[in-house]
Amino acid sequence: MSSTSSEGGAMTWIMDHMYTYPEKYIELPLRTTYILNSNPKLKPADFKMLMMEHIASLPSQPRSLPHSFLANFIKKCFPKDIESADFDQALTALDYLKNLEDRRKREISKVMREVGSRDVRISDMMGRMQKVDNLYSRVLVGMRQWTMIHEFQNGDFNRSNCIAMLNTLYPIQEPDVNEFLTADILAQNRQHMWKCVMHFSTSGPTILNSLKAARGGYSALCEKVHGYLRLTLDMINQCEDICRQYKSSHIVSRTSSFSFETDHDANTVSEKGSTLEKIVWQLGNLTHFRSYRRYKQSNSSVEELAVSAIHQDSDSALFYD
Repeated sequence: MSSTSSEGGAMTWIMDHMYTYPEKYIELPLRTTYILNSNPKLKPADFKMLMMEHIASLPSQPRSLPHSFLANFIKKCFPKDIESADFDQALTALDYLKNLEDRRKREISKVMREVGSRDVRISDMMGRMQKVDNLYSRVLVGMRQWTMIHEFQNGDFNRSNCIAMLNTLYPIQEPDVNEFLTADILAQNRQHMWKCVMHFSTSGPTILNSLKAARGGYSALCEKVHGYLRLTLDMINQCEDICRQYKSSHIVSRTSSFSFETDHDANTVSEKGSTLEKIVWQLGNLTHFRSYRRYKQSNSSVEELAVSAIHQDSDSALFYD
């Protein structure tokens, strides 16, 4: 076997292994993955160089960008006006979408671990989890679809570049995203888009029109994107508020229950401590009630928007026919 073919086989093996066992590797940005997919003849040394460049950039980057920044970037890439859309940044927007969803799940896990379900706001959020998962699935499918549409329209049709984008957006053997976007559905998405790439040179206009009209078109996607972002940001902020209030109440409770008893006036000090503790708990309950009331008022319109976005295409499947 020649040196070139051996290196090419090694490169393929490395990429397949990364896609099959992503948890064992540093998660590469989609743009870096696209570069690798665009150059299938890259040698392992070139792959190592790209990896080293990516790793070198990590210390200068914050571990987790603010969730408001992630949301604003996604909204700027996918604004309501399609003429203002920045599809050139769509791969980064997809990275940020995943980061935001991971952040939402981490915050919910944290608040459940530290506070539990005794806070009524947590129970309310848990009741809406399925709706948010459903909405995230539709947003992910739609953003991938319009990123692929942009690649089809980006100058003269280039099959190699389109295949590289296909492999970046729809990796082979992609695992379940959630209960609504399973590995089988993802595989069907990939298979359909593969057929679009293979037939685009002869049926380009028909394929583009079909993709652009799917699931209500771009305007429907934007409603889902913006609805998901509002709902997710609200859930993250709410989790942070609950954890902060929970820690604060515990500090106050521990402080109020501590009393310095003396031999000559132990009973008086203990009674004062008991009264103070009662006051603290009453204030805590009042704060909790006011926070929950604000939470319900601010979330009613957001939840209605999210549910509307889901029902808008409830009859359309997440995969292509």
